[in-house]
Amino acid sequence: MPAEYEADAPPDLTDPDIEDNEIMSFAWQDDHGITQQLYRQVLPTSVNEQVDRLWQAVTLQRHPGAIVSNPRPHQVMAQTLGPALEFWHGVALTAWFVCEGPYSRAPLSGVADYYSRTLTALHAVGCPVSTDLFEELRIAEQHLGPEEEIVRERRELPVDTAIGSFALTMSHSSGTRREGFERVRNIVTRHRRAWTEQYLDAYLQGRWRTALEDVARAHHRFVAAKGKPPTLNQFAQFATSAANQWTGGDLGALYTAIGEPAAAQQQRPARLLPNDGHVFAERVYTALGGTAVDNDLRMNQPEEAQRQWQLSRLAEESLRYVQLYEALGHPPTPKQFGAHRLAWPWPGEEAQGWPLFQDTLATLTGTSRPAEASNADVVKAAPESQHEAGNALGKGANAHLASERVMVRVTATGTPVDVSAVLLTRHGKVRSDQDLVFYNHPHHDGVRTDGDIITAELPEIPDDIHTVAVIASIDLESQPMAVFDQHSTWRADITQPSGERLSFEPAPFVSRETIAIAVEVYRHGSGWKVRAVGQGYDTGLAGLSADYGINVDS
Repeated sequence: MPAEYEADAPPDLTDPDIEDNEIMSFAWQDDHGITQQLYRQVLPTSVNEQVDRLWQAVTLQRHPGAIVSNPRPHQVMAQTLGPALEFWHGVALTAWFVCEGPYSRAPLSGVADYYSRTLTALHAVGCPVSTDLFEELRIAEQHLGPEEEIVRERRELPVDTAIGSFALTMSHSSGTRREGFERVRNIVTRHRRAWTEQYLDAYLQGRWRTALEDVARAHHRFVAAKGKPPTLNQFAQFATSAANQWTGGDLGALYTAIGEPAAAQQQRPARLLPNDGHVFAERVYTALGGTAVDNDLRMNQPEEAQRQWQLSRLAEESLRYVQLYEALGHPPTPKQFGAHRLAWPWPGEEAQGWPLFQDTLATLTGTSRPAEASNADVVKAAPESQHEAGNALGKGANAHLASERVMVRVTATGTPVDVSAVLLTRHGKVRSDQDLVFYNHPHHDGVRTDGDIITAELPEIPDDIHTVAVIASIDLESQPMAVFDQHSTWRADITQPSGERLSFEPAPFVSRETIAIAVEVYRHGSGWKVRAVGQGYDTGLAGLSADYGINVDS
């Protein structure tokens, strides 16, 4: 945490979307004075170097055999420091926006309420923030200067009339400011330093100890349930987050810390990403034909503005592509990369854009050009089907199905999702790990997955299978901090050749769920029915797998 906040607005390091949505927005010219990657300018060089060194590598949960480059070290640092950084950095942001504008979501007198969640978390671990801070901020707010309009642009236009000439002054303002930031900043700095001196060491030790205890507890539960230790892939399901935050992605170091032998040795491939992921992605954006988008282009050429946004998204995703390259030891295929999730702004869509994307990354990373992809690997992105809503199901409701093919399509807004299916016996458990149908095991016993669609050939499903559960899970490699909430939702559409059309869209989740049972197709007498489930898990794949008896080994 820097000792002082400079004259520019401090960047929000704790925002999980900052690097994906703010810092990586190459296309948009900002009109509000926000400087991308400002933290690299305002934090001391020594701090930036330490962050880059400590959090330069991570493990991808789906590919734990290798430790790969981390293009977003400051984001993982913020996750590691947790509520302490979230509060102290957040209160500094509030001080800035109250005083320097353009607006603040909370007044200084409301800081305690606005940050109540993080304050409660700090109090719970024995590291409370002094209430004196909030009283001093309340008093300081009363002594701020009056509100002044922030004038972004002022123009004088000469006007000639029959009775003479005069100048017409036009100004554009954006929000307000109030004098007094230095005094408020000094209050925050003094209290932050006092808190740091008193609590920071114990706070960090406590977070490290809690992370270890959580991993050890999950390991012991696994051994108790399965009678054997987890494989490296299975261990990664519940240990990757702790490894990325505390051991530079090294799962072996976590094994050692909890007193268990490592299941396998991770590889450390040659690093293909530079330390500054933003600069690399910006180079990708330019190489793909990206240019800055100003207000004129947004207003007069909205289609081109949209195309530039899509190129910007591809540039962001290039970081994940290179991580996968490092983990796999070769360029990922479109399926491994999840190319179907993205828009490809070329006339030939994915079929044309994917080779250009790969060629660009091969040039920028100094790697060899990927071998020519087969027709099976590069599939032209299908246009979105125009489906009708059908009969809407409420949560827990069910409906009869014909004993024929049924297709369940799960579409999401706000975050990419993976769609999979689990074949369950009458007891609600899988027969074996083969009963999980997903992108690496795309068809089994009459059930198959294709992108966001699960297809079940009901007459072909074995008699000992009672239920096919359709699962929607957030792609945490692409969006590691994403959760299902009011901004990230999903919807299931159920169709059959005979004409049955049903839909289910649950209310937004509120408990930071990352995986959900969308619907269940199940036997009912001699026929089949479908049930709208909408049950989420905040324990991720590990929690759902434990319920179903799945040995997750991807």
